[in-house]
Amino acid sequence: MVNAEVSIGREAPRGQARPDQLTLLLVDDDQALAEVLRLALNSLGYDVVLAANGQEGLAVFAAYNVDGIVLDIHMPMMGGRAMLDKLRRLGNPTPVLMMSGGSDELTLRQLVKEGAQGFLTKPFSLLELRELCARVFEQHGVGVSI
Repeated sequence: MVNAEVSIGREAPRGQARPDQLTLLLVDDDQALAEVLRLALNSLGYDVVLAANGQEGLAVFAAYNVDGIVLDIHMPMMGGRAMLDKLRRLGNPTPVLMMSGGSDELTLRQLVKEGAQGFLTKPFSLLELRELCARVFEQHGVGVSI
């Protein structure tokens, strides 16, 4: 079992979440951006667990009850595409939103064909994040009022 404080060093284990609150796994190697996104997602009503790469993301995913994943493409050790591929090969249907810079839009569109439920191109607004998270999670039966 992964100890989040030791393994990822940035987020306490789930357990403080309200029963009606969804938990998202945010996987991004940019610690400053991850913290800003965590705060933004918290403000939208989500509980957030962080990981710094796909390998950590898989470990955290196995250790926590996660309702959805926000996943960056480019990361060291294991990128977002490899993590998405691994989840889908294991038959895991958890909704995944991919994110990357605007120059990666074609790749992001391809990843939707390969099993992601949506994508965001950086930079994106809080409104875009809120609308896409709500749409993706509502489509997959894990809606939350935001």
